[in-house]
Amino acid sequence: MHVAFRADGSSDIGMGHLVRTRTLSAALRRRGHETTLLTKTPEAAAAVAPAALRAREDVETALRAGAFDVLIVDLPSESKSETAELGSLELYERLAAHTEALVVVEDYVDLTVHCDLLINGHIYAERDAYDWTGSEPTWLLGGDYLIFDEAIRSLADRAPPWREPPERGLVAMGGSDVSNVTPAAMRAFDDRNLAVDVVVGPGFAPSNREAIRRTAEAVDCRFSLHDDPDDLASLMFEADVAVSALGLMAYEFLALRTPMIGAVIAPDQRPKAAALREADTADIVDDTGTASFRAALDTLLNDPDRRRTLRNRGRKLVDPDGVDRIVDEIERLAD
Repeated sequence: MHVAFRADGSSDIGMGHLVRTRTLSAALRRRGHETTLLTKTPEAAAAVAPAALRAREDVETALRAGAFDVLIVDLPSESKSETAELGSLELYERLAAHTEALVVVEDYVDLTVHCDLLINGHIYAERDAYDWTGSEPTWLLGGDYLIFDEAIRSLADRAPPWREPPERGLVAMGGSDVSNVTPAAMRAFDDRNLAVDVVVGPGFAPSNREAIRRTAEAVDCRFSLHDDPDDLASLMFEADVAVSALGLMAYEFLALRTPMIGAVIAPDQRPKAAALREADTADIVDDTGTASFRAALDTLLNDPDRRRTLRNRGRKLVDPDGVDRIVDEIERLAD
């Protein structure tokens, strides 16, 4: 089976779509399938996707050739890519004409979709939130269908460390920090007796990187800056407390049982923030100023019972084995 992915990434739209593409591609290739990435952002793809994922920039030509058994689309509904010119439904209907089986990875609800298989791993995703054209798709919705990479999945099977008092912190805003929130989160650790790892993703803008460097020099804390680290999953697993944006990484912290402060940095993250609040599985800050981060950090660092609560509840919302379930359904679709 030859599977094509249509995905983009950048400092503006984030890197999560390419990260999910990389993970699904690797899982499919492990089962002997061929994969190709069709992208309009080749530089971002090169930064995120492994060499084993063949990338093509001639998207329209490749689609017209129709050489793929399955097309998997993972694009933001509001982006600087094709969806800036077409609504999501129109885009899906156009792409469906180029393949026998169309799979859509979607982050939004309250949409009308056109596809054979729809994946939305967000914990608030429900069947009643969608309408469709054509035949009703197969629905893979909720925390059983999150796309975690192998490093997260393997660590999720282990018991995480417990230190009292906490010794290690982590600031990680994902592959890109579009709102330049990392420095404010770092300042919340001022005068803390912690070793704090700060992750700089491949999509961080140069100005963002410089602000992070200056903050690390000015704040009284033992910071270690990590530029797109290969051991990111280990850094997440070893942290006693983490500050994160509410992208895919937030779910990874739940899977690893790392107590998390989640920062709402974009309007599309509000449904996730509401779901996490309702389940009481993370401490959420809507104001991404240093004072808000510091107040939330005070709670976690000084209240071991609260850290244990977050550690135990988060895993109940997500299942690390969602990738295998998704690949099973893709294979059934292509039979």
